[in-house]
Amino acid sequence: MLTDLNKKRLKALISDLIKFNNPLLNVLKGLVINIVLGLLDKYVLEKIPDQYEGEVNEVIDLYLTSSFDKANAKAAEVLAEVIPTPLVDGTELEKQVYKGVLTALFAWITKDKNSLKQLKPVKITTSKRKTKAKKA
Repeated sequence: MLTDLNKKRLKALISDLIKFNNPLLNVLKGLVINIVLGLLDKYVLEKIPDQYEGEVNEVIDLYLTSSFDKANAKAAEVLAEVIPTPLVDGTELEKQVYKGVLTALFAWITKDKNSLKQLKPVKITTSKRKTKAKKA
């Protein structure tokens, strides 16, 4: 499912994140990265229906070449299309929920607290029920 270009970009990104002083370990690192990307492609990405292959590669491409904001917005659109979400399915709120979850996830992974500031609160109203507290 991964395009050759995205495989090369992912390999370069991961390789840049992991540095060894030993040249032999750097060669082994490249082999391990190829194996991991192959396993990811074979056992995870191949489970995604073929009709979404283009969209998945587009999202991966955006994450590798563009801003996280654009990538999260596109990923939220894809998730909203694919996953039926009770109460908000087919609404703009559904996309906002997925974008918020993705933004929070990446902020947590990258420890970027500024990303969390771009999240806008969503007001959801529910019916109010009066409940009486029981005395113990």
